[in-house]
Amino acid sequence: MKSFNLIAPFEKFAEEKLNTVPPRRLYPRLLAALILLGFLPLLIPGIPNGHDCMYHLSRLVTLREGFRAGMVLPVINYASMEGFGYGPGLFYSDLFFYPFGLLAFAGVPIVVAYKLFLVIWGLMTAFSMYWVAKRISGDDFTAFAASLLYCWSSYHAVDTIIRAACGEYQAFFFVPWCIYGFWNILYDEPSKRSCLPLAFGYAGLFYAHSITFVLMVLIGTLITVFSLPVLLRDIRRIGTLFCAGCLAAGLAAFAYVPLLEQILSLKFNLTKGTISSPVADRMTPFPRLFVELPFMKMEYWVPPGIGIIFVIVFLQRFRIKSERTPTERFRDLCMVTGASALVCATEFLPWQGMMRAIAAIQFPWRLYLPATAFGALGGGLLLGKLLSGRSTSMRRTWLWILLCGCGFPWWFLHAYLYAAKISEHELHRDITMERAARSILSGVHFLPQRHTNDEYDGLGGKAPITSDNPDAKTEVTFPSWGKLEVTFSGFSPGDEFEIPRIYYKGYCVETEEGGVIDMSQHDHFRFRPNASSGKAVVVYRLTKLHKASFAVSLLTLAGTLFAIWFTRRKQRRKQAEASGSASAATSAG
Repeated sequence: MKSFNLIAPFEKFAEEKLNTVPPRRLYPRLLAALILLGFLPLLIPGIPNGHDCMYHLSRLVTLREGFRAGMVLPVINYASMEGFGYGPGLFYSDLFFYPFGLLAFAGVPIVVAYKLFLVIWGLMTAFSMYWVAKRISGDDFTAFAASLLYCWSSYHAVDTIIRAACGEYQAFFFVPWCIYGFWNILYDEPSKRSCLPLAFGYAGLFYAHSITFVLMVLIGTLITVFSLPVLLRDIRRIGTLFCAGCLAAGLAAFAYVPLLEQILSLKFNLTKGTISSPVADRMTPFPRLFVELPFMKMEYWVPPGIGIIFVIVFLQRFRIKSERTPTERFRDLCMVTGASALVCATEFLPWQGMMRAIAAIQFPWRLYLPATAFGALGGGLLLGKLLSGRSTSMRRTWLWILLCGCGFPWWFLHAYLYAAKISEHELHRDITMERAARSILSGVHFLPQRHTNDEYDGLGGKAPITSDNPDAKTEVTFPSWGKLEVTFSGFSPGDEFEIPRIYYKGYCVETEEGGVIDMSQHDHFRFRPNASSGKAVVVYRLTKLHKASFAVSLLTLAGTLFAIWFTRRKQRRKQAEASGSASAATSAG
């Protein structure tokens, strides 16, 4: 009896498509289909409760309620801290969350808006790496391999669902642009050099996740130092790097200016590098750098390794001989950088000593992201070289290896988490204001010093009176989202009450009689009225510096887009003139 081969139909289909469909159409379509297929678990009602899931869902609630109240740029979560409010939007930009906050404002359920965020940014990330790899190599299979290694990597899967780390998840989109920026300036042809990719990558990275921005600045600095001979041979490269830095600073002003303004005006836990445990305790054991299995029975949680598939791909480097072309030198740089970043997540670096200076990154394994990005791009370029000129069957074989090697961590980790959260009944189907108010505040980093998460338990938006005057009374009301009114009576000169808000620079108190906010001698937000009775209205308004930073970033973006349009128009005009001259010469001949 003849056996039935289940693989044969798929092999025949793959062979046919590889031979008949042009690569420029086949691989982008295949990549998009695979990325969407990878998000099929999101069709299950609800979302698993990842590590930071409630925190980011509460950010969407903040945006929705802020838009409903007529705010253009909501930055304070007034539901948190028992109604005292929490201002992560001043430190952690919500820029890329705004479209999904608008969807929630339009009536889309919060969980659905969050799922759309995951799918859209997943597709954007995939084609970000695809575009970068294609620009460097000119080969579609290389771009496909790099993108699949990147987007179906273990750490990307961990950030998507297990950690629900939306900041790092957004950063996945921008890191390839940072890498491409260094290629463009250090290795590409002089006529193609531009400061735009590097500036766009680093500016976007700051909006997405400032910790990854810091790591990429450190890595970029090392790349620049090791490339000094290349830079000194052509001084124009240094000028392009400088222009990229200035442009990135202008584009990212709307993210870092409010952060610096708050830090310089008040003392926050963020400035002390407050973390739940010493950074050295979070180092990854060396044997666990690659295996994609979730290791939960540890004192401190660490993510699974980045994937065995990277080991398989990197070993192919011994099968080819380098011709020392710019592309091959950059490929080796990416592979070395990726491997080095991965090893640095272990005790290889002195995390208990000198490296404590960057303890604010919280976890050494955050280096998994740049390790994955550099490794995926280097691995894709390596496979492209390995399969150059090879038969279709060889390309098909590696296609199956990539599908299996990359698919295993993605599907296994998602299945593991869904199974665990379904059994534990921890799937969020809807987010109410009460649940958003109780969300974890990402530690206590964005609270003024000496404030804690549980400090306000049970206060419920009260305005405690800080005097012994028995006649002094207060009543607190909340007319709308973000607006607080305190009606006071029976106050004597010198009496004051604590405003039920956590103070951030930008808060102001409006009264008919006039008043003064005295913050110099107090840890809390206190108000001393000038009258015995009246009403104080407390609102948060963007500071002048905050508004100015928005104008700077907007003008920088507009100027950049105009420069791009003008340059391309000039190039098209030159091409048209050259074409016309060639036609005239041909006619004359």
